[in-house]
Amino acid sequence: MSRRIPVSLLRAALGALLAALAPLASRSSPGDRLVQDFVGTPLAAQAGPVAALRALQAHGDARLPYEGPQGYLASLLRSLHVPVSSQTLVFSKTSSQVDLISSKTPRAVYFTDDVYVAWVPS
Repeated sequence: MSRRIPVSLLRAALGALLAALAPLASRSSPGDRLVQDFVGTPLAAQAGPVAALRALQAHGDARLPYEGPQGYLASLLRSLHVPVSSQTLVFSKTSSQVDLISSKTPRAVYFTDDVYVAWVPS
């Protein structure tokens, strides 16, 4: 006879495991950043282009104008110094956002070495 473990207990155990592993994470490995994303504030949110933009916005020194059908996308890319030419279009049939993205309406990902921006058409 097998016993089913409640989902809440599994989540708690996973959270405790990830919390225990977080101090072992280093900034040099992308896999380590994944652990930190689950445990707390990602390193990228604490420093880097996005944090710098947030600081400028907090002081009123940066504004992102709403432009056309893509909204804030163009101004965000300019503010983060992400080239539009870095665009990659992706979709997955098994995505949790399958109602939003498909081969006809893929997610656009723009990136540099320091930051990436994903945009889903609405």
